[in-house]
Amino acid sequence: MACDNTGDLRGQAVAGSHYGGPDQRSSRPARARRLRPRRPGPKPPPGCQPLPHGAGGLLYLRQNLSQALLAELFGCSRPTVSRLITRLTPVITTVLTPNAERAADRDLRSTVRVDGFVAPTGDRRKDTYTSGMYSGKRHRCGFNIQVVGSIHGRLVLTGAPQPGAMHDAKAWRQSGLAAIFKGRLHADGGPGGFADTAYTGTGLCVPVRRQKGQTLTESARDYNRAIASRRASVERVIAHLRNWRLLATGYRGLLDKFPPFLDAVTKLEIYRTS
Repeated sequence: MACDNTGDLRGQAVAGSHYGGPDQRSSRPARARRLRPRRPGPKPPPGCQPLPHGAGGLLYLRQNLSQALLAELFGCSRPTVSRLITRLTPVITTVLTPNAERAADRDLRSTVRVDGFVAPTGDRRKDTYTSGMYSGKRHRCGFNIQVVGSIHGRLVLTGAPQPGAMHDAKAWRQSGLAAIFKGRLHADGGPGGFADTAYTGTGLCVPVRRQKGQTLTESARDYNRAIASRRASVERVIAHLRNWRLLATGYRGLLDKFPPFLDAVTKLEIYRTS
């Protein structure tokens, strides 16, 4: 008697089709593509690390490291560092401007201290001495930076950079700070500010200058000592500002691109001390 195995064969066919039998041959290439490992991408150079956006820009402003050195430190190209610094600087200024404005509104209610310093740039052009960048007083080429400090020794404002040969009184007017202080000086009934004799005629309180062949009276000396003791805090402000080595050891970039860096450093220093 012949055995009927049709049902068994049909069951095997169904089982085979469910577990990848002959009926599933068309799906094997798709399944193989899904199981195939992905091709690895290009490997980075040994020791290459992604350049942290904040660290690279802040190192440039704080330590004045060269872009070539920053590229070596972070394992990238110098143009990459240059693009990062160029894009990050205005972002820092934009983000920290509200904080700087609040600090200025608070500190300008009281008497401030004013002074200037030269941010060196080096003798990098043939016409450096004839273009007014050389300061005969400080014997270096650079920008004349006008600084406004508070009674507590905190940075309040910096003016637009001026040529290093410009006198402090003229730099005070040309930098835009004189316009900000219009109506705030002692003569206008405002809180005013203290400065040295280089700012004579600006409306700021300055020491009495000794005339040739004359001696100062005792009251004039007491007045000068009082002003000197009160304006001493601005020297500390300048010292802290020059801790941003970009303003102390020599700016190496294009001269027309210096103002944005000064603005960013000013906002960072105000944020640090506020």
